[in-house]
Amino acid sequence: RVVIDLELLRSLSEREVVEGLAEAVKMGCIRHAPLFDLLEGRVEEVKALQPDAIEQVVTEAVRLKAEVVALDEKEGGVRSTLNFGHTIGHAIEG
Repeated sequence: RVVIDLELLRSLSEREVVEGLAEAVKMGCIRHAPLFDLLEGRVEEVKALQPDAIEQVVTEAVRLKAEVVALDEKEGGVRSTLNFGHTIGHAIEG
């Protein structure tokens, strides 16, 4: 069970919101194109944290991540796809 408090997002800085949305974009790229399409089609609504748009994005991203973790609890296969972008991200940050 996952509890989501979407109002908490309003307390975050713009950078933190964008970082979280980047994770949703990643899930859309590697796991579920309709999520990517949703983000692309409603980008302004999502960035503005409009309730119906952000609820769809967060709910779907969490569902997809939980699905991957359930399939691979020990990180021996499909779960490694969640690391997509981390290597290059660390190189850029470094």
